[in-house]
Amino acid sequence: MTRNSHLLPKLTIDGNEDLAAGIIETIDMDSYRPSKQGTEKIILAEDPGYVKPIPVDVGGGIQEPELDTLENILKAFNHRFGDIDWTDKDKVNKILTEQIPADMKADMKVMDAIITSPDRQNAKISSDKKLDDLMQQYLFTQTEIFKKFTNDHDFQRRYKEFIFDTLWEHGKQKGINP
Repeated sequence: MTRNSHLLPKLTIDGNEDLAAGIIETIDMDSYRPSKQGTEKIILAEDPGYVKPIPVDVGGGIQEPELDTLENILKAFNHRFGDIDWTDKDKVNKILTEQIPADMKADMKVMDAIITSPDRQNAKISSDKKLDDLMQQYLFTQTEIFKKFTNDHDFQRRYKEFIFDTLWEHGKQKGINP
């Protein structure tokens, strides 16, 4: 099986399809909460500022959606996930896709938090915290995985999403989550 075989069913080729249809309906705005990231003092120059006028020569009409070529999409996909040079790919794959999700599912405290949580966002916070704690155990035994998880924030974000989706689906299979 090639690396691209999982991506091909997700790609669609339609002519005049509204690419943003249904996005607003699928977003649960109640699960978003503002959080303070930090404070900064902004010092503005006392020079007079100038705002450029809006250009009037811009044409109107239906704009073509900017779509990337399949080759670029596949290259980015494989660069992000397929080209990680693990020392022992089979062992790492087994740990990341089987052992860690199984450890997370076996933790009743985490599964309880996911099951009883009023929304996905709160459940994800519980899952992410447990995964961070679990990764600390790999500091000495699986240093390569620990380094990748702590240093590559894109990998960390996507792996946390993978783990949470796995746990959420596990809860749905048991008829627990909506």
